[in-house]
Amino acid sequence: MPVPVCRTVQEAYEAGRADALATPAGPELAAKVADLLAPWFEQIAGRRNKLLTLTQVADQLGMSKGAVYDLMYRGEFASIQIPSDSGRRATRRVEQSEIDAFIARYRVSTPTTHGGVL
Repeated sequence: MPVPVCRTVQEAYEAGRADALATPAGPELAAKVADLLAPWFEQIAGRRNKLLTLTQVADQLGMSKGAVYDLMYRGEFASIQIPSDSGRRATRRVEQSEIDAFIARYRVSTPTTHGGVL
């Protein structure tokens, strides 16, 4: 049986799934493999950059929603304004990559004590 040539992760995933379905252990094994590979595949496929609500951002950073608004309006991270058709206020979302970059910018790599004096 020839080995398929796969150009993308999606093609490799589909080829592996088709191969697993063709084996005697078939559907059960294929379902287990799909469940195990799904998180890895999503990360590889670039779905890491999901949109977060401001409440989710606040929870992730361990601060209030008001503090998140302050950071956003100071330009610490960009947000996306989604207009509303019903006349309500627009909805704001923040990309996960913006939060990751914000955290990386303020990561402290040297130990300090209270007051910054060792």
